[in-house]
Amino acid sequence: MLVFAVLILPVLALEFVRADDVRASPALALTVHAGVAVIWVAFATEFAVKVSASRRPFVYSKERWLDLAIVLLPVLEFALSTLADAAPVARLLRLTRAVAPEQLARMGQLYRLRGLLMKAWRAVLVLRLVAKLTGNTPAKQLRTLEAQIAEAEAALADLRGQADELRRQCRAAEVGRVE
Repeated sequence: MLVFAVLILPVLALEFVRADDVRASPALALTVHAGVAVIWVAFATEFAVKVSASRRPFVYSKERWLDLAIVLLPVLEFALSTLADAAPVARLLRLTRAVAPEQLARMGQLYRLRGLLMKAWRAVLVLRLVAKLTGNTPAKQLRTLEAQIAEAEAALADLRGQADELRRQCRAAEVGRVE
């Protein structure tokens, strides 16, 4: 899923940066739409599998509302953009007056981008967890602490040796003054 999340970056960049070229070239527009469709199907499939595996699908969907929005907004965008001219449902709901299909498309893109960022953040957290689980074992921590204790004891022995030397010098100086 991380691969699909990363794949949406070039598609969104092409859609935003080269918007005029995409509108002018039907082949490029078809390629962009096909790429978005493939990525959307992957996210929708992942969400459907997770919901079906959950014991309480409605609670799961409520907790993962952003993932649900990422899956449903493109469907709503498609429905409104293709049926906007003759859609009695759109007129009934008055969505075309409140939100234009272009605005809905932009919202869908933003939600997909936000979803991508959320998935990337989750991947970073998982990688941190894996690093902690594999790198910070109690045995490794114990070895590190024992090495630090050994270094501190060696430094303490050096300090005690220096202090003993200074004590001898002070005693020798006092003996020299007394005589």
